[in-house]
Amino acid sequence: MAEILYKTMLFTDESKVIGLSESNTDDLADFIDNHKTTAQKVDAINLVTTSFSIELSYENVTAQVLVWSDVRYTVSSDLIYTLFLLKTV
Repeated sequence: MAEILYKTMLFTDESKVIGLSESNTDDLADFIDNHKTTAQKVDAINLVTTSFSIELSYENVTAQVLVWSDVRYTVSSDLIYTLFLLKTV
């Protein structure tokens, strides 16, 4: 079996991003207000050879979430939230 790592990024400073989704502000607010306390903060994510990563929109990642405690996230020094959800296929 393989594992898929679903990934999305949310930006707190939109001025530094080109081609940012118009929903970033709402998506960031939704994550912080409703899911951040349940998701698990980690320092880093490393993939093994049986896993692969897919970048999706916040909306598409949240559609894959059954329980928010399964979601891991990192926060970079410039306050970029990167959310990860690992699923076995």
